[in-house]
Amino acid sequence: MPNYTSMPFKFRIPTLVISVFFLTHFFNSIQLQAQSFTQEAEGFNIFVSGDLVFGGGDVEGAVAVGNNLTLQNNIGQFAIHEAGSYKIGGASVSTALLVGNQVFLNAGGLRLLSGGNISIGSNTGTQALSLENGNPSNTRIVSASGSYSSTPNISLDHIQNEAIYQSSPINFGSAFSNFEGRSTRVAALNANLNITNANGNPIDPDNIPTNSQVYINSLSDGENILNLTGINLNKITSITFREKPSASKYVIINIDSPGSLNWINFGFAGVGSTEAQYILLNFSNSSVVNINNGRTVYATIFAPFADITKNNSNNIDGQLIGKSFTMTQGGEVHRMYFIPDDPSSTIFPVEWLDLGVKEDRGRALVEWSTISELGSSHFVIERSGDLVLFESLGRVEATGNSDQIQKYRFLDHQLEAMASQKVYYRLRQVDLDGEFSFSSIMELKLNAIPNIEIIYGPNPVQDMLEVSWSGTDEVFQVSIKNLLGQALIKKSPQGSSQVMNLDLSRLESGMYFLQLDSNSGLISRSIQLK
Repeated sequence: MPNYTSMPFKFRIPTLVISVFFLTHFFNSIQLQAQSFTQEAEGFNIFVSGDLVFGGGDVEGAVAVGNNLTLQNNIGQFAIHEAGSYKIGGASVSTALLVGNQVFLNAGGLRLLSGGNISIGSNTGTQALSLENGNPSNTRIVSASGSYSSTPNISLDHIQNEAIYQSSPINFGSAFSNFEGRSTRVAALNANLNITNANGNPIDPDNIPTNSQVYINSLSDGENILNLTGINLNKITSITFREKPSASKYVIINIDSPGSLNWINFGFAGVGSTEAQYILLNFSNSSVVNINNGRTVYATIFAPFADITKNNSNNIDGQLIGKSFTMTQGGEVHRMYFIPDDPSSTIFPVEWLDLGVKEDRGRALVEWSTISELGSSHFVIERSGDLVLFESLGRVEATGNSDQIQKYRFLDHQLEAMASQKVYYRLRQVDLDGEFSFSSIMELKLNAIPNIEIIYGPNPVQDMLEVSWSGTDEVFQVSIKNLLGQALIKKSPQGSSQVMNLDLSRLESGMYFLQLDSNSGLISRSIQLK
């Protein structure tokens, strides 16, 4: 094997050391690009961090559920028109339904179409069957005590060869932390969209008359922001677009309604499914959103803090992102995803170099570095034991403005207060104007320190990556992950071998992470694919 650079690891979750040259060029290439508004939803038509209660109806695209899926009432269908683009590991088939925890088959049923796979986090209460009377048949999910013909069930349109019961590779906690920050930032944008009545007379968005028919006569280039309270939202019976939204002229309606909102959804006029891709409803502080009218919603519903319930058989032409979703009376959710980028994230005030955490004499030492900073105020260190609830531990002041590498550290002296064997950390980077963003999540596995030396190369790599390791720890899996943390390739060592070749020829050019899972923790290194 060629003599590649040796890189010893002694940390529990080692720092990701990436060359300054590569990261500088990497961040420069994206610094002027805005962030896709719903990119963490991975192209799923419905994306919820908690539970999905499905009472029938149709969903054109794929569905991702962070916790439990419950079927009740009527039979419905997912992935009618497409199975989505999300693939687990090296699978060639997209995952059309991902459930982070359990499936409850109370009543009704579900057909999963478009050749999409299913992934379920726990097999408690259900089983997967692909034999009917001893003959191969399309895969079904039935009750643990049921047979292939049992109802209710989830039926696929093919035999699934890939694993069905497996841990979710999607970090819903991290995704929704980003969504919540984005929703809050966008809600603070100044309004620039004028509304009128049918005669062109202005309507004050802060004092909309009851039963108003609202008109939008023209749109500006870029984002068109309309800020409404929940009370004023429910005074609108229809919105007519006299100029159609487009990729260059898109509409975001921010709804300020803390607590529970019973939305008597207005009618959309002058727009259809095509224009729905350029309209977003941002429920930035509602904990409950009830959709209580039968009119079609031509917009993406973005409510990361809210439990959403659709109490009618109306359609939603757009993506739905929420804390949970209950679909009680059928209807359809169409795959019209919000295309424009997040207008609040067009620059990166901080360019990260590396970040990591290790145990230091009973304390957790969090260390991070930045390549450059622009208008950065401070960093808040946050900790979680379950990847759901994060608490703030302290604050470290930022340099503010710099084009040099800056190094920071923070000591967590309260590890003994954590009952879990794994502790998770992240950084909330706050700008001088109050806007913030989160770093990736770091994991600290208590009472174990990896003792592994890894050699890999070439880097940059074109097709084949050679990996070898030595040390006292056992490596049980080697994987290649993308920047979102999704495992694209997974391989297990054969016997006692400590050498592995990974074929990366099917991956697109870009930055990836090589990860080794050992009995004492994870080891990560960055690689660049030509």
